[in-house]
Amino acid sequence: TAVVAVALGVVTLVAWVLGWRGLSAVDTAYISMAPITACLFVALGLATLGQIGWPGPRFARPAATVSASLAALAGLLELARLVQKFPLPWDAWGFPSEIQFGSLGVGQMSPLTAVCFILAAAALLTRGAGLDRPALPRWIDALSAGLGLLFGTGVALS
Repeated sequence: TAVVAVALGVVTLVAWVLGWRGLSAVDTAYISMAPITACLFVALGLATLGQIGWPGPRFARPAATVSASLAALAGLLELARLVQKFPLPWDAWGFPSEIQFGSLGVGQMSPLTAVCFILAAAALLTRGAGLDRPALPRWIDALSAGLGLLFGTGVALS
């Protein structure tokens, strides 16, 4: 699944760079995946690969920690933006568009997506820290997967 997340993120980023809007969404009827979301798919996919020791234990674990930390920080900034209404550096990435999806513009991360990224990053960081409570990362994984499934089901049924 880590390889799929990386591949999905890379394909979406290529679509944004080349201006192929149809490739940056599941379907042309849906809103495009935000560029920052695609970047975090790549970061967390690589962090997951790093947790299993690829490309090598010496490099992989520190890189996984950095990737997961950056994903958590980006997710927290996205949530803080809801309250404070400040622009983020990655808001200008992608297609210039005035299209709104609720209170979000095309190319902005959904708050639910931000929560899922924070949870996924927390699970990777707690797993990487070698905590004495191995159940904690599993509970965080389950919560993150559940929210992702709920979100995905909502998108599919809308």
